[in-house]
Amino acid sequence: MHTKKISMTLAVLTVLSASPVLAVQGSGDVVATAAVPEPEKAKELQDRAEALFSQPKQWRKAVRLLERAADLRGADDAAAYDCLVYAGRIGAGIGDFQGARANMEKAAAHAMARGAIIDAANAYIDAAHAAVALKDARSAQELVDRATLLTESPMLSAAQRTVLKARLAA
Repeated sequence: MHTKKISMTLAVLTVLSASPVLAVQGSGDVVATAAVPEPEKAKELQDRAEALFSQPKQWRKAVRLLERAADLRGADDAAAYDCLVYAGRIGAGIGDFQGARANMEKAAAHAMARGAIIDAANAYIDAAHAAVALKDARSAQELVDRATLLTESPMLSAAQRTVLKARLAA
């Protein structure tokens, strides 16, 4: 039995070492980041996506470009969060609430990995809105609970806490 556990552990480590770098937060969320960040390529993709913002018929393409740009950024690059939030908002705008929720949850996990409490809480709130649109009450409540928990962080000022709680109450 002990040998099986060791073999399984080695197999998991082998798979992880062959895949992109992963950052894990205390909540158990995993954030995939580029094994070797490519910020120049990411910026190029983000610029191409932003050029499509004024063309609603191209928004699906913009979402894909933003998702790829986020994947090419490092775990400590806040621009990855921005790309994922834009992708989530555009996704919601075109009615892709499943994709919107996924991107917002990734954005929240990315923010948590960087210690950006406010960004994470806002992304969880946006993901909850997408879950509501999907009529997934259980997931929506879980996302609201995550955001609510973040409002209790001692790292937030009273004003920041108030703003987040107002968003949660809306």
